[in-house]
Amino acid sequence: MAFIEHDAKLLLQRLPEGVKKEHYHDDETHIRQLLEKYDLMPGRGISLAAATVRGLILTVSHKEQIGELYPQVLEALVYGACRELFE
Repeated sequence: MAFIEHDAKLLLQRLPEGVKKEHYHDDETHIRQLLEKYDLMPGRGISLAAATVRGLILTVSHKEQIGELYPQVLEALVYGACRELFE
């Protein structure tokens, strides 16, 4: 996670604007494309869906801290997120 927290921002700043515009998209764009691919539209909006997915992804970096209950924690988070976003 140190790379993401420290180096990724610096590397993105050093890229020419043209390269970033053509090849770099924010998380929300990627999540929107994924949801559209599977014909899923969250009732509470794409921004909430993107934030939720980012939060779920971050749980992986805390797997060690969560410990042996990680599978159950992840399942509960995914279940709750899907219920909130798609019901």
